[in-house]
Amino acid sequence: MPLRRPPEWGSHEAYELPKLSSSCMSRFEDDCKSIPAPADSQEPPEVPVKEALAVRFCPYQPLDAPVFAVITKKHIVVYQLPAGQESGDGEVLTILRDADGINDLNTCPDNSELILSASTDTTVRVWSFDPIHNEQPCLFILGGEGHKSDVESAAWHSKGRYIVSGGIDSCVNLWLVPELPTAPVDSPAQVIWPHFSTVALHSAIVDWQDNVIIMWEIMGFSSEDEPDTDIAPLPAIHRPGNKDPSQLTRSAFVPRVTPECPTQFEKRMQFSTPKVNEFFYTFFELHDQPDQHPILTFANPAGSVYFWSLQRIVEYDRISTLMRKSKKRKEAKYLPRWLRPDTGNPATDTEVSYNYDEFREAWDDKYTMVDGQHALEPHVTINVPRSRSGNNKLEPDFFGRQISWSPNGEWCVVSGSLNRVLMLRRWHTPQQESSTTSS
Repeated sequence: MPLRRPPEWGSHEAYELPKLSSSCMSRFEDDCKSIPAPADSQEPPEVPVKEALAVRFCPYQPLDAPVFAVITKKHIVVYQLPAGQESGDGEVLTILRDADGINDLNTCPDNSELILSASTDTTVRVWSFDPIHNEQPCLFILGGEGHKSDVESAAWHSKGRYIVSGGIDSCVNLWLVPELPTAPVDSPAQVIWPHFSTVALHSAIVDWQDNVIIMWEIMGFSSEDEPDTDIAPLPAIHRPGNKDPSQLTRSAFVPRVTPECPTQFEKRMQFSTPKVNEFFYTFFELHDQPDQHPILTFANPAGSVYFWSLQRIVEYDRISTLMRKSKKRKEAKYLPRWLRPDTGNPATDTEVSYNYDEFREAWDDKYTMVDGQHALEPHVTINVPRSRSGNNKLEPDFFGRQISWSPNGEWCVVSGSLNRVLMLRRWHTPQQESSTTSS
C-alpha cells in the first residue's frame, strides 16, 4: 500500500477535520471481572466501571498502518489501523497486563528511548530504554516541591528538555529535564523544584475548568534560550490582583513582577467545551507535527468530540481583516471551503456570493482571536451514535477520556467508557455518514 503522507500546507485537504470511520467503534474485553473485591470490606461492593482511560500512538513508526496502545483497567491493548486506502477495523496485535498507579505515559519527541510516566504518587518519572540503563531504567524523579496529589497528565516539550505536568491539586508545573547520563546509574536523580509552578490558573483539577480549555503563555520563557540549570526557583509569589492568597505562582523566568512584565503568565485563547461540568480525567489533545496544521481535540461526557484547527484561526484573522477593508464585503466570493456556508452543492460553492456582515457573528464565534476572554466554539462537532448492549438496551453516551493522533494526522483515536475506542479518519471517504453538527 502507498504511504499516506500529509497534504501540502496550503491545500484544501490540510484544513480538513476528521469524520467517523466506517467502523468507528471497537470494544475491548471487560477486564473489570479480573479486579477482586476487598475480602475484609464491610461495605457493599462497588460496581466496577469499564473504562479505556488512555490511548497513545507510537510517534516513531511508518506513516502507513499506524499502531496505537489503549490502557484499560488492567491491560494494555496494542492495535493496528488499516493501511493506506484500506477500509475496515484494523486488528489487535497483542494484549499486555498492566499495573496500577500510572495515569499517563508519553514518549519523548526528541529521543525514542525516553518515556515519562505521571503517577498517583505525586511524581513524574523519566525512563530510559537505552541498554546501558538496563539495571536502573528510571533516570529522574520530578517531585519534591511540585505536586501535592496525583499527577493526572504530563507531556514533553517538542525539544525534549522540558516537561509540563498537571494534577488533582490544581497545580501546573514546568520541569527542566537534566542532562541524560551516558553511563549506568545506581538510583534516579531527584529534581525538587520545577522552573515554573502555578495554582492560579485552575480552580480545581487541572483536566477540567469551567467548561473551557485555556491556552496560555509563560512569560519570559523561550525554548530557544539555553536552559539555565543553576536558577533556583524563588519562594512563591502572590499573583497580583488575585483575591485568594492561596493562588500562587512562582517562576524562574519572571521571578518578580515589574511594570515591564506585570504578570508571570498570560491567557491567550480559550476554547468552549460544553457539558463537562465536574467530570475529571478528561484530556484534550493538541496534534502538532512539523509541516502539519495544529489541531486541538476534546471529547466530553455527552458523546461529542470537538475539533479546532488553529491554522483556520490564523487564516480567518487575515481574511476578516481584508474583508473589513473591502468595499465589496457583501460580495465575498471564493472563501476557503471550510468557511463557506453549506449550500448542499459543493460543486457550485465557488460561484456563490456571501454577505460578510450576515455571517460575521457566526464566524467570529468560531475563529476570532481579538478577544482572549471569548471561548471559541468548536469548528467541527461529531456526535457519537449511542450503541446497544447485548440485550438490545440503549447504552449511555460515549464518554471520551483521552485522545491521540497518528503522526501523519490521518487518524484520530478516542478512548473512553465501556472499554470502547472511537476511530476517526481524514482524507478517506467513509462508507457511512457521520453525525457532524458543524464544519
